[in-house]
Amino acid sequence: MKQVLSWISKRFNAAILILFFVCLYAVLQIRLGCFWSLGEIENSDAVNSILEGLSYSFIAAYVFYLLSVIAPSLRRNKMLMPILKERVGNIRSLIRKILLEFSRQTPYGADVNNVSDTASILNSKNWDHVVPEILNYNQVSISYFSYINAIRVLINNSITDLIICYKDDLSEDQIVALEGFRKSPFFLTVSTLSTMPNITVNSGVNSLINEFVEMQKEYLKLEEMF
Repeated sequence: MKQVLSWISKRFNAAILILFFVCLYAVLQIRLGCFWSLGEIENSDAVNSILEGLSYSFIAAYVFYLLSVIAPSLRRNKMLMPILKERVGNIRSLIRKILLEFSRQTPYGADVNNVSDTASILNSKNWDHVVPEILNYNQVSISYFSYINAIRVLINNSITDLIICYKDDLSEDQIVALEGFRKSPFFLTVSTLSTMPNITVNSGVNSLINEFVEMQKEYLKLEEMF
């Protein structure tokens, strides 16, 4: 039903814009003869008078529609765009946190855009080992895998908040992309494995790394939509 309403909304705006130009043509032709004539008919004065009156009414209504509906919507979108970019940028920061912890003591940088280095970065650590930086600074013993799962939860919550708070301001394509991203195979696999007590994941880490790379690529596509 939502897709049908979206389809109607897009066609409606296009239809009234076309009708606006038709009415504008009618007024300019009747009053000023600016364009070619479409032909002569009987009682042309009466017909022209009716068309002119209807055209003026529609033009006035359309201008009111632009000022009362379209203009505020454009202003709101312009105001919200930096906020939406920042919200999506927060997801980038969370992905970078993962890359940062794995890239320590390696020649690689934690660059979300550099997908080509991701596999090497993630393969540089044993996912079942404790993250030393977190242990040293926060006195918390957490494995690399558990750290990834904690970041997954934060990303999921961030996307939920974004959709709930700005659902009316997001396009259908943006919402679909956000939902698709958080349901990526990597996040689903990590979520499933996290429910298994005392599991060791490093033996099957290659498939997880491949899924992470695909998730990273999916994020970069998502980011382009904002």
